[in-house]
Amino acid sequence: MNKRETPLRFTDSRGVAREVVGIYSCPEFDAYLSGKKWSIAKRKSKLLIITTELAQHRIDHAVAFRLKKMARSISSRKRLRGENREDKIVNLVKDLAIRHYVSKENLPDFLIRMGVDLSRRAARAHVKGVNPLFDDVDYTILDCYDQLNPIFRWPFVGFAYVEKELPGLSKWRDAAAALFIAFVAKDETFYSQAARPTKEHPNRRPYRRYKGRRENLDLHPDKRPVITRAHWDRNEDVLSVASKADGWAWEIWRFSPHATIIGSIWFFVQRRKLMGGHGNCTDLMTRQVDCH
Repeated sequence: MNKRETPLRFTDSRGVAREVVGIYSCPEFDAYLSGKKWSIAKRKSKLLIITTELAQHRIDHAVAFRLKKMARSISSRKRLRGENREDKIVNLVKDLAIRHYVSKENLPDFLIRMGVDLSRRAARAHVKGVNPLFDDVDYTILDCYDQLNPIFRWPFVGFAYVEKELPGLSKWRDAAAALFIAFVAKDETFYSQAARPTKEHPNRRPYRRYKGRRENLDLHPDKRPVITRAHWDRNEDVLSVASKADGWAWEIWRFSPHATIIGSIWFFVQRRKLMGGHGNCTDLMTRQVDCH
């Protein structure tokens, strides 16, 4: 997160005039402020989050958890005469490796070198496609579970109104985390107003789909969540985030040059240029905490 030297006061998405004390900037935002063009070709892949060491540990654990879960289902299932449990588990491991590593865009060399049967299966999956072990939403949850910084490698911009880092999803309540995923993925089924409990369905919860994803990845939230509420303004396409201690202290905007607060910051930068000051985002800040 970049922290500022000169106070910047803007009206947030809730209509309150506040001082921005920190900015989580994405490459598009930095290019926009400096007047450079950002090539759309740089965003060819949906999954551009570079996995951190902590997130990689989460991914490895989720793979092992999924494998154990599948192996248990084989152990408890009745097998036909002549079926071999060990062979079933070997085939399961091969299928899991293919689902985890192979796609129509990617065929790792190490799978090709690991025997005829596995290489044949991997090549077939590469051509015909395969049901992935984890999809983009799963990877977003895993990458952002311990720290939220990886999301700002995507076209999102964050604004902090308090001198605190925005915590990872492990410190969010499930309902707030579900709304974050719905906002990032543009998929309201993760948190829909229509899914609120009713008299006919008193146990229905709006965040159940996110909670199911989290449990399937064997992720456990903090018992004392920091982030207690979130609000998605669909008109402005901005997510407001609140904690019990600091209130509505953070905002995450989907990057758009037409966004109100982003346009205001661009105007501020251009004015500094005319006055002989520096013009890019990082020059506005006295200290940078690298989150890219």
